Amino acid sequence: MNPAAGNVSGVRWMGVAQTTVAAAQVLQLVVLSRVLAPADFGIVATATVFIAFLQLFTDLGVSAAIVQQTEVTEQQLNSLVVLSGAVGAGLALILAGSSYAIAKVTGEPRLQPVLAAMSPLLLLAALTGPTRAANLRRFRYRSLALIDMAAAGAGAAVGIATGVSGLGVYSLVVGALAQSLAATVLNLRLASVRQLMQVQVERTTIRSFLRFGRYQMAQTALTYLHAQFDILLIGRLLGMQPLGVYAVARSICVRPLEVMNPLYSNIAFPTLARLQHDLAELREAYLRGLEILCTGSFFVYALLFATAEPLVDIVLGKSWDAAVPIVRILSIYFMLRSLGNPAGTLLLATGRVQWALRWNAAMFMFVPLAIWGGSAGGLTGVAWTMTALMTLIVIPMWWFLVRPCCGASFGDYHSRIVRPLALAAMAVGVGAWAGAGLKASIIAVVVIVGVSIVVYAALLRMLSAPIFAAIRTLLRC
Repeated sequence: MNPAAGNVSGVRWMGVAQTTVAAAQVLQLVVLSRVLAPADFGIVATATVFIAFLQLFTDLGVSAAIVQQTEVTEQQLNSLVVLSGAVGAGLALILAGSSYAIAKVTGEPRLQPVLAAMSPLLLLAALTGPTRAANLRRFRYRSLALIDMAAAGAGAAVGIATGVSGLGVYSLVVGALAQSLAATVLNLRLASVRQLMQVQVERTTIRSFLRFGRYQMAQTALTYLHAQFDILLIGRLLGMQPLGVYAVARSICVRPLEVMNPLYSNIAFPTLARLQHDLAELREAYLRGLEILCTGSFFVYALLFATAEPLVDIVLGKSWDAAVPIVRILSIYFMLRSLGNPAGTLLLATGRVQWALRWNAAMFMFVPLAIWGGSAGGLTGVAWTMTALMTLIVIPMWWFLVRPCCGASFGDYHSRIVRPLALAAMAVGVGAWAGAGLKASIIAVVVIVGVSIVVYAALLRMLSAPIFAAIRTLLRC
């Protein structure tokens, strides 16, 4: 497929897919938050930290290398899938065997059976990663989108059914397994399973992938750890009940990022990789993509801040009122965190994974200390500390990562951030004023969101016409 045509098609398909996946997950949360205790969500959130961390190692970092490399042969791809599957199986066994020790260290005995039950996710993820990357490289957005939607639907259906049936915390586990299994089976249908079973791994043919992958794997692991230290430390310092409240509030706030980040990365990564040798074109593509992403993410998170109270009431119910201030604070945090994905994508696309590794190593030293200090103020203390830290690194991230890669100046970079931030704040401010005083939660959300969208569209059309035209084109494609 032609890359330009692929990008247009990709925006549509991946956008629909990510929105559908998020909707399925929210639906599952709406139902299960009414039948499970906050502590159940806390236990699974803690287990997910360990599962997701080990998943980073299942493909040895080669999925990104498959997209970034100029050429990938069928033999190389098959070797990478087999090698990844073997690593995933080994990690699954190690996690299951060490689940008792992990539960002992965390001080939560209920974590042990949950970890053991979730360990097969590592094998499933290992089999999916390289094949998915190969199809992303070939701009097969439609197939990947359909797979994502089908898997999310299966996971939500199984999770809800088992939760309502009284399976308790294991309804979250079974739902995750169902989603991952569906994604793995459907992705492997795009490859020859029989042929893969007969493959002999030839290390010499995949050495360049492994070399790239080791840096990517290390920096991704550090990124993940400093992004998840809040979950680990809250569970350890404050207990599973507060962690459950925090984890659910966090899951609400992270949904928009889970929609927009993959959509951006899946389109921008292969595009920027093909422009990596043309600095002017690379800079313009990066800055334009950054502004489009900020235009969407800043507006959504401003809406989330403004509608936190009625939204929590609708999604979780009155018993979850403690989550409201956490949702508000974390909406600011994730708004700022959305800036990190374009920078990381730029580094990967230009082959500078070592830079990302150094940056995340530096962050790894500060984040745990900041969260530990903030925990003295409870859940809100942790949330505010994380938000303050994320604010402080905006300029250093430009100086150390973005500027050397594409030559973007301070003004070029920050104007692409400040403009959508100001417009989003104005639009949502008008919407919040229009919805002030409304008693019914649903009506309040509808009014705030509706008015904000109208005002935001008008402001974009008047003050940011090129971005408005680009977004309108993407929505119509």
